[in-house]
Amino acid sequence: EPGDYQYGIIDWYQPLKNQIGGEDKKSNFEVFEAKIRIDAEFKNYGVHILPIVRDTKERGFFPSVAWIQETYAFAKFEPVTIKVGKVFAQLGRFWDNSFYGNAQEYDGLKLDPNHGVSIEGDIGPEERMGLKFFAQYFINDGVTNYSLPGRDTMSIMDARRRNYFVGRVEPFVKVGDITTLKLGVSGGYFQADIPGTDRQDVGRVSVDATAMVENFTGWAEYTHQFGNHLETSPFGGTDPYQKADWVMIGGEYTHGMLTVR
Repeated sequence: EPGDYQYGIIDWYQPLKNQIGGEDKKSNFEVFEAKIRIDAEFKNYGVHILPIVRDTKERGFFPSVAWIQETYAFAKFEPVTIKVGKVFAQLGRFWDNSFYGNAQEYDGLKLDPNHGVSIEGDIGPEERMGLKFFAQYFINDGVTNYSLPGRDTMSIMDARRRNYFVGRVEPFVKVGDITTLKLGVSGGYFQADIPGTDRQDVGRVSVDATAMVENFTGWAEYTHQFGNHLETSPFGGTDPYQKADWVMIGGEYTHGMLTVR
């Protein structure tokens, strides 16, 4: 998962023409992102900090070129962990295992850190059957998800997502020696606080399934939103939408040192 390692991404843009479509194009080279994970743990307690820096702002609504993507204090009481601070929301399947990410992060559904409390559990991880669960409450959004302008509340001037509740359960079963099946069910509710409008109540539900068979993993996810959290619809026109749907499907196969996704 993102944050479990340190890395840097260098971005080099070199156009093959000086002009494209009548617009001047110039080469560019920059540190796209540099990340380091810092953890300290003493017995059942600890802290986690994930700072990121880059040469330019990731998004116009970001506070600066350096930010804290995730930071929290935690306490472990097996099988439950309690986190307090800035934590990733766990609505739907968290990640698609790629190094860069999937399209849903640009709508703010994935890699979405928020300020609040997260209660997480993992029952029977080494057994034939088990369950992961999450219960989260966020006072407000963390301002630093990767949504594009106009795709999430935080890109609107002085707007915030507030009182965000998230719940997720993810049971699994191991069939034979090489097959694991998982089913995830998630729900979320938040208030979109947009200046000049009444408070908007927004709900989301998500269902995802994962099958892992030896070196192959496949997954599918469906997410539905009711309620509006934007000023205008990102799909065209000026009226905000009152519902939206997202579908994610993918897979990967690993052979030796090579993984195909």
